[in-house]
Amino acid sequence: ETIFRGVLISLFEPSGAWIAAICSTVLFVVVQTFNMPSWRSALFPVVGAVVLGSVHSVLFLVLPDIRPLIVAHLTFFLFGIR
Repeated sequence: ETIFRGVLISLFEPSGAWIAAICSTVLFVVVQTFNMPSWRSALFPVVGAVVLGSVHSVLFLVLPDIRPLIVAHLTFFLFGIR
């Protein structure tokens, strides 16, 4: 969250809020797919990254506080591995 929302959105924000959100989300999705042995094993991480990346990017643009996003990400992850 710190890198993709805090750093990347701040870096891309001069290009526009939507551009910053899209770039952050795309890079987040790319990182989630590294070291995946097949497209089937990458499916859940990609879907989760698209959802979390999009929602968290918009939330960070509206309220630039990273702490609630970290808690939400950890909660999503913990329920996702069950």
